[in-house]
Amino acid sequence: MLILFFKIIVLVLSVHSFRLVTDDQIVLDPETYLSSLGYLKQGSSFRQHTRAEIKDAVRLFQEKNGLKISGKLDRDTRQLMKKPRCGVPDLPSPQSHVRSKRNSQKRSQEKKTREFKWNSKQISWKSNRYSSKIPFDKQNSIFNEAFRRWSEPSEMNVTRGTRSPEIEMIFVSRNHGDGDGNAFDGKGMLLAHTFAPGNETLSGDVHFDADEFWTTGVNRSDSRDLMMLAMHEFGHALGLSHSKNRKDVMFPVYLDYNPNPQLNIGDVKKLQKLYGKRPGYVISPRKKSLAAAKKVNTPKVKMPKWCFRKINAVIQISDQQGYIFSGQKVYRVTEEGIVPGYPVHVGHEFPGVPVQADVIFHIRDFRRTYFFKENGVVLPIYWIELRFMPSMA
Repeated sequence: MLILFFKIIVLVLSVHSFRLVTDDQIVLDPETYLSSLGYLKQGSSFRQHTRAEIKDAVRLFQEKNGLKISGKLDRDTRQLMKKPRCGVPDLPSPQSHVRSKRNSQKRSQEKKTREFKWNSKQISWKSNRYSSKIPFDKQNSIFNEAFRRWSEPSEMNVTRGTRSPEIEMIFVSRNHGDGDGNAFDGKGMLLAHTFAPGNETLSGDVHFDADEFWTTGVNRSDSRDLMMLAMHEFGHALGLSHSKNRKDVMFPVYLDYNPNPQLNIGDVKKLQKLYGKRPGYVISPRKKSLAAAKKVNTPKVKMPKWCFRKINAVIQISDQQGYIFSGQKVYRVTEEGIVPGYPVHVGHEFPGVPVQADVIFHIRDFRRTYFFKENGVVLPIYWIELRFMPSMA
């Protein structure tokens, strides 16, 4: 009896959750996580997968999510697994909880080869159950704008409807009656899931986890921006799968807050493959960062050799001329660069002054340059009057 009880507990944890929570700290179970996303075959036995199967699953997870492929649960892999994400599996399999209602293995196998899309290019949406954390009219505005951004590049038109819409949105908690393995996990990792297009009752429907702290236009680590999630889930509602490009809206993990999420080139091309390209639509080139623009537009300048030498001192003796001291040599410079014939030895330019002085400065009003050289406790001062350069007065 005790063994049976233990097996039931393990089964519940493996089917309904990606995590175990202890003292508010996420304890990740990679095997359960990979099984829930379609990378491993699911079952009821405890630790049913071999090391080789888990390693292959980790390698595939890394490949699908743009990570370095090693097959090892390295730091980057674990960190990505711990981030909140979409609940739609990355890979379809007979055992994975792909978001489409089905009753047989045959229908599951069909998803591997069949492309999910709407037959009509004019569909509608409706929200039947709202979040209590954002005003209702604001939620409708967000949903309408998100669908507009998906409709713009292709011939697909998605508008708000009132009767029998193809896509319905609801906010629900925990187990909400849409099939085994589809339960949410409270405020945590699973944020939403969506059913693929089709002719079934739940086809195209979007479910958001009502227990999450939903916000709009708020950048907080404990909140979830509704526009960001709506953009992603609506992509699933139109038939798009997950992307491994982190810049795409269809990347499955909730990353950094973006106040204005836009479709990336990868999202647009997949959408147009399903529903065609809208006449006149042009993919806007991605704006380059200011740093990249400066790098491209700034001409390369060959730097003088003395720029790479150790410089002891720099003095300006007039508005147009000065000296640069480097070791035992001195450069005379003007606005046009180094004066021909330089560098020369410091003693040649300034007879009698100490070589490699510790401090050098020039007082233009007195037309004198001072050289300081430390020698034990005494710090004698040498100076030279620049009478041989009347033009520098």
